[in-house]
Amino acid sequence: MTPPMRALSVFLRSFSFAGQGVWTAIRTQRNMRVHLVAAVAAVLAGVLLRISAVDWACVALAIGMVLAAETFNTVVEAIVDLHTELFHPLAKTAKDAAAGAVLIASIAAVGVAAAVFLPRLLRLPAGPLPAAGPLPAAGPLPAAGPLPAASLYAFKSAISSPIGCQRSYPRKT
Repeated sequence: MTPPMRALSVFLRSFSFAGQGVWTAIRTQRNMRVHLVAAVAAVLAGVLLRISAVDWACVALAIGMVLAAETFNTVVEAIVDLHTELFHPLAKTAKDAAAGAVLIASIAAVGVAAAVFLPRLLRLPAGPLPAAGPLPAAGPLPAAGPLPAASLYAFKSAISSPIGCQRSYPRKT
């Protein structure tokens, strides 16, 4: 095998090892499975409520943050368990801090979910959801140039809003 092909093979094998790590966390950690169910529920809610691209980015980051935190928690627990079976205050600190990181990430994800989904849920009419129609056809991209003032206003409103993941629209004056 040529050196570039060998390097590619080693690189691709690393994805296999990463997948094994993810599968181990899913298989052995009840909370990882709980977080995955919550992630699927968030994705389904996003599809049904037709959230914007910015909201999808916020939801995806929140999901990734929680799943990564849970995976790191699994790593910390495995390393501590490998090192000692006896109670040690530092082992307790490590495990508790790792679990606390998952809690913080989960609370942040609930905040994102509230910011993204609650406004849409509160505006829903009583009765069944309307059927999803076809997406509008995308037109040609505009020529590069200065941003319109309305876009700059929307961006400024979005980043200064306490709920930055909601799409802001310029006010009509």
